[in-house]
Amino acid sequence: VEERRIGGEPDPEERETRWNKLHDKYAPIVIDNILSLRGFYIKAGQLIGTRNDFIPQQFVDVLSVLQDKVPGMPFELVRKVVEKDFGKKLEEVFSEFSQTPIGAASIGQAHKATLRDGGVKVCVKVQSPSANRLFHTDLNAVKLFCHLGMPEWVPLIDEIERQFLTEFDYRSEAQNLLDIGSNMEAAFSGKGRNTVSLPAPIAPLCTRNVLVMTYLEGPTLAAHTKEGLVHCVGVENARRLLGAARTPVVHNPDGMTCWDAVRG
Repeated sequence: VEERRIGGEPDPEERETRWNKLHDKYAPIVIDNILSLRGFYIKAGQLIGTRNDFIPQQFVDVLSVLQDKVPGMPFELVRKVVEKDFGKKLEEVFSEFSQTPIGAASIGQAHKATLRDGGVKVCVKVQSPSANRLFHTDLNAVKLFCHLGMPEWVPLIDEIERQFLTEFDYRSEAQNLLDIGSNMEAAFSGKGRNTVSLPAPIAPLCTRNVLVMTYLEGPTLAAHTKEGLVHCVGVENARRLLGAARTPVVHNPDGMTCWDAVRG
């Protein structure tokens, strides 16, 4: 294939165009494979998808679904996990339970529900029964490969395993919510108004595989952070802080996207 050259080097614009064509072609294949393999690969994709400082935008865009839009498990499986952990029928605990998840990620998914006792609106996070097994299977394969071909990576993989294992017991996450809530309350008390709200775990309904917490309406933390940055430091500074022009930023209160202004 004939290639234009400038001073003996390939034309930078043509090179960029060719790379983008390859990224456009392979990004959808990558996300399809990750969703097929699930387990550790979804978690890895989540981490990689946040690194728009060096990952091509096409991959960042497709990997963004792994944060909370992974295809969820069937509702009957959700019911089975909840009823097994609670030791009672789902309807005995909840007067309403949405069958459609409000979000799903690497090891579980979340559903909006209403407690039968008191009518409190809650978010119910349910872990997939296969999540732990798939994670260990995938990670063992990665560790074996590293032992054979890249032994210097083994300590890093071991650390990743230690960190991820804490996610498989939702009781730890419930305790983290309590600790963070207590710290936030201490930090923001006496400010004249409640500036921070966190979901509170419903302790009797928190098990290894099910986490029930109060439901809070509002934008995602990521979206709100971008809005807050624009409000505090302006569009240009927010663009730099969020990792250059690839990150869209939404301006509050109008709800208008500052994407064009930010990437300029």
